[in-house]
Amino acid sequence: MGEIAASRQGDVGRMTLAGEFTVRHAEELRAALHAALLESGELEIDISGVQGVDITFFQLIESLLKTARSMRRKVSVSGGISQDVRKGAVDLGLSAGCGLVADVVAR
Repeated sequence: MGEIAASRQGDVGRMTLAGEFTVRHAEELRAALHAALLESGELEIDISGVQGVDITFFQLIESLLKTARSMRRKVSVSGGISQDVRKGAVDLGLSAGCGLVADVVAR
């Protein structure tokens, strides 16, 4: 599984993801994202260090974004996008307009 680093400053949570995130470790990533959302009014996720992904990674991020909207919380995805993540999105047919992660990858 990839590495997950979380910190908080006031009501703003920050997560940094690095390494590989695939279906094999989906539950651990889901739990970490969910906990970070519950603990913060605003959450920023840096995905610049993410290298290997599959569809599960994108599904978990999009699910987090939908949950955040329903809770009236703000989530943003930041950091540069690795070639592996960009290739993963392209291989899966994700393009601008398919969701926040796809929009970030399309930059």
